Amino acid sequence: MILLIKNRMRFFAVCDPNGKIIYKIKNKRLWNADKIILNSENQTIYTVSKTVAPGAADGGTVRYLIRHPDEKAAIATASLIYTGDRQTIYQLPKVCELVIDSMYGNLDLSRSKGDIFLIKAHESIIGKIDAHRMFHPAVLTCNGIEDPGFLSALFVLTRYMQHEDDLIVV
Repeated sequence: MILLIKNRMRFFAVCDPNGKIIYKIKNKRLWNADKIILNSENQTIYTVSKTVAPGAADGGTVRYLIRHPDEKAAIATASLIYTGDRQTIYQLPKVCELVIDSMYGNLDLSRSKGDIFLIKAHESIIGKIDAHRMFHPAVLTCNGIEDPGFLSALFVLTRYMQHEDDLIVV
């Protein structure tokens, strides 16, 4: 399956190879990072949210949840894997992988050179998302997952993963 993801002013348009919009990715609320994925009839099919699980020594573990709007239980949960020690100040940790437990089994999203994200299942590459550029559509290709809505949610996870390393200087 091939999807083109185009950045519009207020949403991402998920298009088929012919350019027809099949899904939209929008902010759930203006003030937070949660996203909703809408079909062509503007019905919500998935929500993607960021949560912090309490109890870890560093203040919590970041988790991402993909849900159907009707269900309370998540159909996929994702956790970040960092390189380096998160406790040191002189070397900031970097996100190297996102581990996803989903209805499609265990998936891994990892960043390769050139900001290409690889989708892996059972240690083999089943898809990729090319670099996120401002005025060019991202191309998402995947052979193991046929649900374009779920693939749109994976795109949202790569956006979260890409910006997790951002450093805010005050």
